[in-house]
This record gives sequence, C-alpha cells and structure tokens, in this order.
Amino acid sequence: MRNLPFVEVRRSARAVRGATEADNARRLIWCRLRHALPLEGVWCSAALAYMAASSVPAATGIHDAADDVHGWHFDTRDFSMLFHSGAFDVNDWLLFDSEVLHRDGKQYSFETKVYARSGVRLANSMQTCIERNGCY
Repeated sequence: MRNLPFVEVRRSARAVRGATEADNARRLIWCRLRHALPLEGVWCSAALAYMAASSVPAATGIHDAADDVHGWHFDTRDFSMLFHSGAFDVNDWLLFDSEVLHRDGKQYSFETKVYARSGVRLANSMQTCIERNGCY
C-alpha cells in the first residue's frame, strides 16, 4: 500500500469482479485518518472530501508507481462530491470503492463510492487527474 501522511490505507480482502492487476480498473480500499478529528461542524465532510480528492488517487494504485506516493505526481482537474448520509464518523475505517471510468494517455477519470463500516453509502465522488513528471 502507499505511504500516505494523513491517511491509513488497507486493501479490502473482498474480491472485485472484472478488476485485474493489469488494468487496475477497480479497487476497494479501507481508509481512516491517522489523527482523529472532532465530529461536530464540517470536520467530517471536509476530511472525507480531502481523503477522496488527494489520497485515494495515489492509494488505489491506478498507476504503477513505486510504493511511496511521491513516486506519482498528479493534478486534480475536476472534483465533485455528493453526500448521501447526514452525520457519520470520519475517524472510523471507511471503504472507498474506486473505479477508473476513462483513461486517455496521462488523464484518468474515476468514480469513488464511500461506505461506512456498516455498509451505508456516505458519498460519491467523481474526479479527473492528470499525471505529470517532476516535483511540485
């Protein structure tokens, strides 16, 4: 798994139909914050959006970079998130079901569905990333 500074990541033991290591079409990963946040206010929604927008592209392994997230640099071009659930605990393990919908050269478009441990869908996100070489 990738070495992410703010998020712990574990692969799901559940197999995904249609996904292969060769095309990395779909990945299920469990994520949780390394440091707990307050459950009041906008903290949970903001942290979930952060995890989906910045951590998931690297953690899902849609690119065959080295195990360190710094081996793959990407820019998010478009990001949107729709929340399905009211209150939720962003400090608990959350399941991120990410699927690459389209790849064109160094541009990836994918959808991520986020679930609580109980199975309740919390949110959907759509994102387009551009892969690039070099440092920030």
